[in-house]
Amino acid sequence: MKKILVFLVTILSCTKLMSNDISWSFPPEMLSTTGQNATDPRLVMDPNGNLVSVWVQNGVVKAKTKLLNAAWSSAVCLSGANSSTPRVVVDSNGNATAVWNENGVIRASSKPFGGGWGGSVAISSGAAASNPDLAVSVAGDVVAVWARNSDVESSTKLFGASWQTRVVINSTNAAFPRVAIGGSGANRRAVVVWHATSGTTSVVYNSTRLVASGSWSAPQPLSDTTHHASFPHVAMDANAIATAAWYRYDLAGTIYSNLVVQTSTRLGSGSWTPLVSLSAPGARNPADLSVSVGADAVGNTMAIWSTSFDGELFAIQSAYRPLRGDWTAATTLVDSNLYAYKTNMIVSSLGDALAGYMFYNGATLVIQALEADMSGFLPNTWTVPRNLSTGVQNGFPCVAAALKNDMLNTAAVWINSDGTYTMVQAVTGSRSVVAPPTSLSVTQQTNNFGVFKEYQNTVNWTASASPNVAGYLVFRNGVLVDQVDASTTQIVDHNMVQSGAVTYGVATVDDQQSQSRTVTVSFP
Repeated sequence: MKKILVFLVTILSCTKLMSNDISWSFPPEMLSTTGQNATDPRLVMDPNGNLVSVWVQNGVVKAKTKLLNAAWSSAVCLSGANSSTPRVVVDSNGNATAVWNENGVIRASSKPFGGGWGGSVAISSGAAASNPDLAVSVAGDVVAVWARNSDVESSTKLFGASWQTRVVINSTNAAFPRVAIGGSGANRRAVVVWHATSGTTSVVYNSTRLVASGSWSAPQPLSDTTHHASFPHVAMDANAIATAAWYRYDLAGTIYSNLVVQTSTRLGSGSWTPLVSLSAPGARNPADLSVSVGADAVGNTMAIWSTSFDGELFAIQSAYRPLRGDWTAATTLVDSNLYAYKTNMIVSSLGDALAGYMFYNGATLVIQALEADMSGFLPNTWTVPRNLSTGVQNGFPCVAAALKNDMLNTAAVWINSDGTYTMVQAVTGSRSVVAPPTSLSVTQQTNNFGVFKEYQNTVNWTASASPNVAGYLVFRNGVLVDQVDASTTQIVDHNMVQSGAVTYGVATVDDQQSQSRTVTVSFP
């Protein structure tokens, strides 16, 4: 207990605790064409820090790419006229795929890393499709979903292959599908969530499938069917554990009440956990709001959402759930703001949650960004906000982040208005990450007490080379089990199984509460 208290005092005594040290580019760059209207920007980043952005400009989907430390490419037209709602993903090798709605048909185009965009193909059948979304697996497989004729439909593109024939996932008045992929190997799994009508109630449903084989499961309700629920979001971690979040509310005529953010998690067994309410009751049409969830490489999960408690002003809140733990109480990032109703969040493999949101400062509507270290000692503590935008009218941000070696690369895009046209602007950023310890090793010893034997594992490491180290976090099989100060480079894990398989991880934390990537060692 003493070493934990010393570690806590060391962290909390730092005067610059959680200061945001991302170095953002300034001023913002213009991605869209000046003098033309652009909307709905999207942004993704591959593990090497390379960027792909898509948006709609005068009814045509445009795309640009940016290699790390290079300039943005020229814009490329992906679609024909009357296009909307583009979405884009990029796999671990930098291969990108985009989908969009073109005259009621969902179309897709792909681009290999270093190559050009291919011609678009229709992946839906007929017209009347809407709200496309897509996700990509670690193996490069892509799953797209959309709504059409009151159903959720889907198509899958395995890595190196063509799009498969669309599949209908039956529902009633289905809308707003969202998809996520997680797991690895034969356990690569996709999950889709959406809202649909059950009688007179809007209900959140889900369906899952193995990506490489199998079919979508029969739709099952996730939300409490005695209340309305809609606009879900979903994330899935490397262990194929999915977390969904949505808005639950009551509706009388046009009056919304008892609006709360709820969540449930799909465990490895395939069952979903009981519902958890993350927020206090609000009063607003959830179509005006946004909720998102993200998971790191280990399985720690963050949720962020906007809400309104009086129906007029907006708040942005977050909550955190550690791997195999419970959700924390909500933390308020923005309170009682006139325009803070749209937010976006991405979680890097390091466990760094980067959020961008709209904020009215009393004179201008700006884009702000902040971050939290999900797997650190203070996982739901956010940095000081930073303004990313210029001008007076900015909105609808999308952020991206990825860890490369010991550098966190970040980016954001949003809409800027000059009073006549709406344009897409972008910034990029980076910050160094504290170096991890090195030379991890683990050995097992036996304590013979006569009537029984105790087996203990001793984990050793070499101290981080970074300055200002405050301590180390020690994980067993991905779960935080110990925190030690900077002078300690060994822990003893008691009451272990003789020659039992276990993986330990150790990460450095510095005096700014910045955490390194976790280095691991397995035993035996």
